[in-house]
Amino acid sequence: MKRNLMMVALASMVAGQAFGFGTILTTEHADIGVGYEGGIWDLHLHDEDNNVELEADDTLVFVGPDARVAQPGSSTWNFLGAGAGNDVWILPQTQNNNLVFLGVAGEEIEPNVFDGNAVNLFLSAVRPGSGTGHFSLYSTDSFGSPTVRMSTFDGISAADVLPVPVGGHAHYNFAFTGTGIWEVDLFAQGFINGQAVTSDVQTYYFGVEAVPEPATMTVLAAAGLAAFLRKQRK
Repeated sequence: MKRNLMMVALASMVAGQAFGFGTILTTEHADIGVGYEGGIWDLHLHDEDNNVELEADDTLVFVGPDARVAQPGSSTWNFLGAGAGNDVWILPQTQNNNLVFLGVAGEEIEPNVFDGNAVNLFLSAVRPGSGTGHFSLYSTDSFGSPTVRMSTFDGISAADVLPVPVGGHAHYNFAFTGTGIWEVDLFAQGFINGQAVTSDVQTYYFGVEAVPEPATMTVLAAAGLAAFLRKQRK
């Protein structure tokens, strides 16, 4: 009986570790959450549909095939970095039921904590899924004209900054020029009595038409299971 229970436990471990993320968001309404309480920053994700707070390190935001569009020909869209007519994957600021509806929230920041109620989210680094490519974050107005907040097309600098809506949330377009698992590093900053208060860098994971390859983890876990069974037979 003990052996059977152990086999079940190890088999469950194989399945649980196969993908490396505890949660994969696929079509939910979710926010990149920026919290600050008691002098401690908390950058995370929040699943609004299920009212669940998620660790960013343990969550993959899936960017499905429905996100793929062609970059417009106008030079206004050069910041996307794909090139006119080439594919770019966009999680849109308006809800598409087949995609994650992703926003940025400052609902866990009390008013009047930071000077001017101002908190900013900065881009620190991006590691594209295919090794090359560009990430951008922007909004569009009622005419479809973009306001660029972050773009790696012209490099990363202090200009890659997004104001966080303290006490609220807002939605933006998140764009990627290639497939694979992307890592996007962000950090938050505000000022208290004129002194900068800065969070640690937090990595957010996006799977553009991709989820982590399970083969490596499955092989390792299966090898452990086989070793256990051999030992039991002795």
